[in-house]
Amino acid sequence: MGEEQTQEPTAGLDLTDPTGEAPPTDSDDEWNPSENLDLTYDNLLDALRLVRGSVSDTASARKVVEFQIQQLEGQVEAPAGSSGSVRAIIDEQFADLRTQLNQIRIRFENLVSISDQFQRDVERFRTEKELLKASYAAVEAVTLMGDAVRTTRSPGSSPRTA
Repeated sequence: MGEEQTQEPTAGLDLTDPTGEAPPTDSDDEWNPSENLDLTYDNLLDALRLVRGSVSDTASARKVVEFQIQQLEGQVEAPAGSSGSVRAIIDEQFADLRTQLNQIRIRFENLVSISDQFQRDVERFRTEKELLKASYAAVEAVTLMGDAVRTTRSPGSSPRTA
């Protein structure tokens, strides 16, 4: 057995292209915070729509259970010679439906609360997003103005005086 050489796992990889430059990134364009903020805001709006959809679905489920309770109440009122065992089954169904209805009401209230808080958070994000975009635009404008001033001066000249 001879001497074994240990190598780094990346030792054989060439991370530069033949010209010696770094590999290209996913995007050759400049990073644009305004686009990223808008994309994040759109994602937040999509998530808010999902929460609101859950609120709507829960309200629909509540209506279904309330309707089932009404129908069951109609069966109880019908004097069709109901025996004790039938009455026990109906009472059990009432208890189950009421339990479901209470759980759905609690879920609905929680979802409404979450939706309201999320709506406030999205509005706060929108406001901050617009402020950040305006600040970024102002900084870009100042930078461009500074670059323009620097390029109008030649390297050996002094600023003009009147």
